[in-house]
Amino acid sequence: MSKKKFLSLVLVFLLLFNVLSPTAMAAVTSVSKFPVTIQYTHISMAYSYLEIYNSGTAHISGFVQCTSSGKYIMLTCTLQRLENGTWNHVYSWTTTSTSSYASIDKTYTVSKGTYRVRTEYHVFAGDDHEWGTVDSVTVIYK
Repeated sequence: MSKKKFLSLVLVFLLLFNVLSPTAMAAVTSVSKFPVTIQYTHISMAYSYLEIYNSGTAHISGFVQCTSSGKYIMLTCTLQRLENGTWNHVYSWTTTSTSSYASIDKTYTVSKGTYRVRTEYHVFAGDDHEWGTVDSVTVIYK
């Protein structure tokens, strides 16, 4: 499967899940929409996503896609909890890739509180390097 088709399938799945699944969505405490970053020379897209179900299971996702000049990707997703006005580290996942994209898709059990996912990405292209950070929207688990 081509990389373009894979990305298209992922985005279509997320769209269909959000639009066509009111029963599944009823079980969700809160669902965040994921922001898309601006394009760089070596980075074409990145997002960070978080949803927390009534069971306390958090679904954490991060994704970055590089342009054809990108040769190596490092991606880290960090689940953060808001405490006394400060975002504190809960848990992190890291992956690397030599393809045109990297993704992280994990679950983690959370207690009541306010959460977000911070996705940090680094794309290397020979001697050049670009990086960025994108946060999911805040999700409150009650």
